[in-house]
Amino acid sequence: MPEDQRDAVNSFVKSRTLPDKISNELVQGMQTALSGLIAISIKPAELLNTLSDGGAPCTVDQLQSRFAKFVQSITSGKEASKIRLVIAHDESLGMVRQSVESYETGKD
Repeated sequence: MPEDQRDAVNSFVKSRTLPDKISNELVQGMQTALSGLIAISIKPAELLNTLSDGGAPCTVDQLQSRFAKFVQSITSGKEASKIRLVIAHDESLGMVRQSVESYETGKD
């Protein structure tokens, strides 16, 4: 990334606010920084199943090893610096919880 773009992006990151006038350098720098990012969604149940290995007790080293193998399996063949892992929030769980609360209180 050219220095002028890097300076504009760093200034934005440092200030945590957009400038009144957004420069071409900032826009191009942001495009460069964000281009090629790969979002990998992880389902909480999938992660839990992998880490718990059927509910068997484990040592800290075993848990770390399971996590490392899981991450390796979902990121294999991709450039690590471009990957962003996202824990998926299952909205249906919220709906179930809301339905149960509605049932318990007698409200819809």
